[in-house]
Amino acid sequence: MSHTKYLYVAVVLLIGALFMADHSMAAEPTEAASSVIEKAPVTCEVLPDEVFIDSFYHGAKLTITGKSDANDEIIIKISSPPTESSLKFMGKAAGLFWMKIGDMEFKPVSNVYLLYTTGEIQKITTPEERIRSLVGYDAIKAQVEITSSKGPVDKDRWFNEFIKFKEKDRVYGIHEGTVVKDGKGGFSATVDWPYQASPGEYKVAVLAIRDGKVYAEASQKLFVKTSGMITLLSDLAFKNPAIYGVIAIVIAMLAGLGVGIVFKGGGGH
Repeated sequence: MSHTKYLYVAVVLLIGALFMADHSMAAEPTEAASSVIEKAPVTCEVLPDEVFIDSFYHGAKLTITGKSDANDEIIIKISSPPTESSLKFMGKAAGLFWMKIGDMEFKPVSNVYLLYTTGEIQKITTPEERIRSLVGYDAIKAQVEITSSKGPVDKDRWFNEFIKFKEKDRVYGIHEGTVVKDGKGGFSATVDWPYQASPGEYKVAVLAIRDGKVYAEASQKLFVKTSGMITLLSDLAFKNPAIYGVIAIVIAMLAGLGVGIVFKGGGGH
């Protein structure tokens, strides 16, 4: 009987051990899931994520959606990689004629910088966070270096001129209150992609804001590509400039011939 008793005890201990192990393994996925949620509490999706430039291209319409905590403020930032940007400035030569008198370089700056938000940037972020996350024109100004072929420059004046120039081309812009939340954590924004933006790779970043600070970020790439005749002409211009030149001359001649025919026909009536 003693052996039977020990056997029962061993079986009970074995069942208990298996139950504890199973319970421990069942708890692990929950812990892993919560870890994933902490690391990625905001999502980002861009549709379409490819924009093709063809002969009839005049910009595109993008839809950016995602999910976050319902109480978060959201900033969507679309930008190209930082680089140098050069501008020419005009002035009076000898006090008489307006002409180009120098070049100015701005670095590092993005060729495209577009912001879309759920509210006023000044209210939903702290000044320190704007600088750290490069949100807003003041943040760009804080890091940009402006040099001129004519010597020292008035940074405030020429930075403002740079922003005006970029906004006129619609490649820079701050659109406050354009990100719409559904009250359940979802958000969306419609973007009129400017045709002035050059082909290349862009970053669409969604910043989740809490207590004035960015606590999470998700991003997706946006590709702008040439297609059709535009691609063919572009490749010819860089790889076969002689052939490209001949084609350009032929097109110009045909255009001139067409205009001549139109005006000649109009004159006969």
